[in-house]
Order: sequence, then structure tokens, then C-alpha cells
Amino acid sequence: MLMIVVISACVKDPQDIPPNITSDPEFGMSGQFGNQAVNIDAGLGGWTIVPVVNQADSLKVYTAVIGQNGCTIQCASSWTFNFYEEKTASLSEKDKFLSTVKEGPVDFALSDSERDSFTVSISTHPDLFMNGVSYWQDPGSSNFTYTSELTQNVGSNETFDACFQSIIYAGCQYNQCVYFKPTTLVPCIAHIEAYVEGGRYVVMTVVPEGTAPFEIQWEDGPSESTVVYTAASAIQDIYAQVTVTDANGNRAELMQTIRLQDSIVDACYYPIDIASNSFTDYSAALAAGDIEIIHLNENGEEWRSTHVTQPDESHAEIHEVGYYDVSPEGWPAYKTSWSMHVLLSNTATGETRWFDVTHLVLPFSYPE
Repeated sequence: MLMIVVISACVKDPQDIPPNITSDPEFGMSGQFGNQAVNIDAGLGGWTIVPVVNQADSLKVYTAVIGQNGCTIQCASSWTFNFYEEKTASLSEKDKFLSTVKEGPVDFALSDSERDSFTVSISTHPDLFMNGVSYWQDPGSSNFTYTSELTQNVGSNETFDACFQSIIYAGCQYNQCVYFKPTTLVPCIAHIEAYVEGGRYVVMTVVPEGTAPFEIQWEDGPSESTVVYTAASAIQDIYAQVTVTDANGNRAELMQTIRLQDSIVDACYYPIDIASNSFTDYSAALAAGDIEIIHLNENGEEWRSTHVTQPDESHAEIHEVGYYDVSPEGWPAYKTSWSMHVLLSNTATGETRWFDVTHLVLPFSYPE
């Protein structure tokens, strides 16, 4: 203990350290919760502000709790600020902490509904994989799947991307890429129907599936669903390329040959099916580097920032970070200055209120 006092001259006598953190009026907040003013200073009215370090899955959670009489868990009238450790390759606890608690804007941890993920399966007829060369490919990687079904797990804010390619099957070449946001539930798929008119005109119509209205764009310019191609001979391969985008922004890109032989047309129709099932992925790792705000009022009602999808106008920012003292656990404690505008939702009723803070000073600490 003497060594600590000598090295850090600003630290008070050990028995005075906990009150110095928990009851210093430098720590507190001034703001508005709905139409209710919130003004709290540590050490006044029984309020104390305590830094705590918890663990969630593989992440540490740096927490500041504003409660009554040092209460840190499920405290009546408390305010809890959970700051999820940023992922970093550093082995130093200090570096991990400072890469998380740093000046600048801070994102909010997502709500439960935003953490829903989806298992998406896309498939076509298995015979195509036994005759000729057929495969699935993720456009963002060099991975190929040589089976009739491809399955991926996709986050709620992500897009499922897959391309099906079939070559030399029945002399036809076919490629369809699908871009599907699972949260929209209905994918966009397309196929081409074709017939010969007047012996030399090939009429091609793209048939979209998904959410209307559709935007259609053929490679050579037309935006109608039907185009007419003039065949140069009785036997010919006609290359067709068309992109269909539905009302939800889902997209199908179709590239294929249309085979013409003696007034008979083969449009190479390969049906593609997509199935999507949601599951909840509530991993703390998804909140890395983000903050969560929890308010438990005097009636035991809980309000959370993670119980509602945050609007675009929500924001939080750290204006200043500086070493302050030693926490009650004997760990380094930092003083942070914040402002934020965040929507909180009552977990029981679903009612929402804005929490606005122009002056928020919190202590955070990390284990040594």
C-alpha cells in the first residue's frame, strides 16, 4: 500500500479511496428523461456512482452504476451504463480499456429484435449437379459449393448473396445471382419464358417473383418485361442478361443462353427456391465497442436502450477521458465526460421516452 501512495501521489489514504470515487460531486449527470428533469451528483441525496467490471460471453463490460448507497445490481432508481469491450488483439488490459473508452462518438448496442439472424437456404434441382458442371458461389469469396443446396447464416443487417452457375447441361449455360435481405421475408427470383413468332423473332419475357412493383433492366437497355430478338438463322444461341429489382431492394441477376433450333426454343429454366428461418443470436460480441443504458425507476420499472430500435437521431459522444484515481476494487479509474440523446423503452409496456444528457460524468475502471 505504501508503494502505491508513493508512486501515485494524488491517491488518498486507502480507506478514503472508495468514498473518493463514489461520492465525489464531480461525478453526476444533468439531463431530461421524457418530461422529467434528472439531476444527480455523487454524494448528494444518497446517490453514489460506482465503476464495475463484468463479463459477458468473451467480452468484459465496463460499467458505471448510479445508484443509492453504493448499490450496483438491480438498484431502485438506478442508472446503469454498460460499455462493451472493443475487440482488440492487445493482451494488455489497459490497452483493451483505452481502445474502448476513448474520445469520440459511440454507437448504441443493438436491440434484441435487431440481433435476430436468419438461416437462409437456396436450392435447385439436384439432377443439375449430376449432369454437367453446376455449383453455387458467394460473390464475395472464392468458395464454391457443388451440391444442390447452399445454406448460410445471415445477420439482420446483412444481405444473403449467392450465384448459381450451370454449364454444359443439355448444351445450356445458365447463371443467376440472388441478393436477398432476409428481414424483407420475400426474395426476388426471376426466369425467362420464350417463344418464336413468325419463324425468326424470339420473344423473351422475364417473369419475376418477389414484391411488386419490379424494376427491370435488360443488358442492352430496355426496361420492359418483354423484348424481341431477331434470329439470324434457324439454329442459334441467344445470350440474354436481365436484372430484376423488387420493391424491397432485393435483386436477381439472370444471365443465360436461349437456344433456338428449327423454331423450337429452349429457355433453360432452372427453378430456384429460397427458404429463410429466423433465430436469435444474442451474443455480447455483437455489441463490442457499443454502450447500453438501463434505468430502473423507484417502481421497479425497467427502461432499456436495447429494448427499442434506435432512430437515426440517437447519438452518444465521449468528450473527455482522463485518469482519475483508484476504484474501490483497487483498479485504475478513469473519469469520462459524455453527452447523449437516446431512446429508452419500458420493457413491460413498450412505452418509449427520450433520455437527453448534456452533462454526464462517469467513472470507468479495468482490472489489472
